Amino acid sequence: MKLEKVILEGFRGYHERTEISVSALTALIGENDVGKSSVLEALDAFFNDVVDAQDVNTRTAGGKFTVGCIFWDLPDQINLDAQSQTTLQDEYLLNDSGKLEIYKVWRTTAIKAEVERIYARANAPAHEVGKDLLFKKRDELKEIVEAHDLQANKRKNPDMRQAIYRHLEAAGELKLQPREVELDRPKDKGDDFQDARKIWKKLNDRHLPVYSIFKADQVRGDKETAVRSPLDATLKAAIKELEEQLSAITEQVQKQVKETTDRTLERLKRDYPEIAQSLVPDYKPPSWSKAFDLDVLRGDDDVPLNKRGTGVRRLVVLAFFQAEAEKKRQERAEGVIQPPIIYAIEEPETSQHPNFQRSIIEAFNSLAEAGDQVLLTTHVPGLAELLPIDSIRFIDRPPGASTPRVRSGTEDRDVLLEAATSLGVLPSAIPSENAQVAVWVEGDSDVWVLETIASKLDQAGAVPEPLETSRIFFVFGGGGDQLKSIVNGEYLDALGLPQFYLRDSDKEAPDHPGKAIPAEVAERVRKWDEDGEGLPIAVVMTRKREIENYLDLAAIDRVCGTPVDIETRLPGLDLDFGKISERDTDFWQELSRAKTELGFHFPAEVRRGVTLKHNRPKHVICGLLLKETTLDELRERCASTDPEDAERSEVEDWFHGIAQLVRASQG
Repeated sequence: MKLEKVILEGFRGYHERTEISVSALTALIGENDVGKSSVLEALDAFFNDVVDAQDVNTRTAGGKFTVGCIFWDLPDQINLDAQSQTTLQDEYLLNDSGKLEIYKVWRTTAIKAEVERIYARANAPAHEVGKDLLFKKRDELKEIVEAHDLQANKRKNPDMRQAIYRHLEAAGELKLQPREVELDRPKDKGDDFQDARKIWKKLNDRHLPVYSIFKADQVRGDKETAVRSPLDATLKAAIKELEEQLSAITEQVQKQVKETTDRTLERLKRDYPEIAQSLVPDYKPPSWSKAFDLDVLRGDDDVPLNKRGTGVRRLVVLAFFQAEAEKKRQERAEGVIQPPIIYAIEEPETSQHPNFQRSIIEAFNSLAEAGDQVLLTTHVPGLAELLPIDSIRFIDRPPGASTPRVRSGTEDRDVLLEAATSLGVLPSAIPSENAQVAVWVEGDSDVWVLETIASKLDQAGAVPEPLETSRIFFVFGGGGDQLKSIVNGEYLDALGLPQFYLRDSDKEAPDHPGKAIPAEVAERVRKWDEDGEGLPIAVVMTRKREIENYLDLAAIDRVCGTPVDIETRLPGLDLDFGKISERDTDFWQELSRAKTELGFHFPAEVRRGVTLKHNRPKHVICGLLLKETTLDELRERCASTDPEDAERSEVEDWFHGIAQLVRASQG
């Protein structure tokens, strides 16, 4: 189950109803004190009941506030009754769009906030008999079934409810209409220990995502909520996965305790009736999440985490996110389905060196790609510029407005530019006055490879005119799908530079679709190609997985100074579409083993002012191995034929495409 939208009304600064769309990775950006953290804490109130009396907006009449959530990717089956499965659709809990839409309403006094009601906005029966079936117990359902002589398994509540619904439908009396379906009811005095009709609790405990919030101002030690919260999230997810077994344990304990209590009360009624009349059984189910202590974050030097620097403590949590993403990717590959988690991180860049900010975004992207959801807040330009465009929700407060405004820039470039201006996101670099063309790449290592290829083409006299490779301006823009891409693009447009995008396709096989071209870039290309509108622009996706895959294995032996023979070590290696540029890949692991066995060392090298690190696959592959790959080897690695059977070289086609843009810009 995934969160699609959160709705706030009367919560803190959000006086009026405000809807905020949520994606796999959602970044709330804006200036200080504009309402970013309020969104994360509203979700904490919704999932975990973390609220207080000060959360109500001061202009809200009646002292009430509401937090709503809309969910999609719903489970095929749910469990609302002991050991009996049903579906959200069969119980009429879905809205007109087939999604689960739930609201929690709190009422506040001067000192506390209490849940007043919880309901689903659903297309549900309005008939008097059918509208409250979820709250009826087995005997009540059985009475209705027998009164209408219906066929149903009277030991299973879902079967009886379905029989009643079908009976009303056949009689034309179901009366489906959009309405508010209660999911919780106050417990009346004298109710049994476990009110079986607390639908909200069962949905939240068993089926809704686990929500874990990590706040910027609470990183003091391993017992603090912010450091524990990722571990707590793991604990909650584990408990949710074992809910059925734990429920059985709870029911068995409750049964035995109830039998003892009933015998005791019966005896009291016989011997001390005046006392028995004033006693009511009140049982509380156990809180399994409080049954485990997670004091696991002490160093091997026995220095507690709270005695280490704030940045180190934050890196511990970042390492958790990275480890979780790796674990989720592996589980997904193995077909394992885990309970979904929503991680909410406030200002993840706090106390972090700028060099770690890219790692932070990469870790969160990996978690999102692995199936969880990540929400974060930031007002720091260095982090904001790295964010994917479709993740950005820009929050501001127009003059005179009573409620913050939340806007997405996915379909409105002006919103992204406004967000960038508000945070002070500046162009990455300024091109020299004689620059011919801007070439967009995804990172430093791509530039190293392209400069290597350009140098080899220069030496071979194969650079297409009128391109001069020394006049290429490389732009680090994430391939056009990050906020800094918009800022850089606007700046380059103002300079009148033609622009060439080279993007890794991320294809996992020849027929794999790979990743898409960002919509904003694709539209600019369409306008230029079809209408000649705007500046010359082109986008090329690598035919192989990524630029590292253009390596020729013979270069390894030359760089290492000894026959490494990776092909024999890794039979079946897919050098075109296999992942080779990360530490946990078979290619890198085998190359590392060969390095230890054969005793060779990678040579020291500096590329564009960056000292290559031999423990980073991209540095070694792009900075050393591809540099040693000859032009003929590159041509062989990316040879193809065009529709007229002429031989083509993909890497040379890149430079022909760049040259074509230069010609177009020169008229």
